[in-house]
Amino acid sequence: MNKLPVPARFTRTTIAELDNLPNAGVYIIAYLGCVLYVGKSGCDVCGRLRLHLTKPSQLGAWLRRVEDWGNVRLDVLEAPFSDDFQVWLTKAEDALIHRFKPLFNMQLMA
Repeated sequence: MNKLPVPARFTRTTIAELDNLPNAGVYIIAYLGCVLYVGKSGCDVCGRLRLHLTKPSQLGAWLRRVEDWGNVRLDVLEAPFSDDFQVWLTKAEDALIHRFKPLFNMQLMA
């Protein structure tokens, strides 16, 4: 079982409110309590999330159809500051994907 590395900070918000997000971290997009996607960004979490809203992917298409944004949750685990934060990002993302088996990550793996 993959152990989740300890984050520097945990932020819970909505996709509609992307202010004050960390630069580097792992993010979890959930709808009605169901984890749909786990991703990571090493330099701009907010920018990476904005890309999901515009790029032609199954996740992007789903996000563009959402009407009840109040039920879409965004959790961000900030990467601890260290020389190997990229390793932390990869381990944290992997552990969360294995724990939650998000719909859109599983489609990418198939």
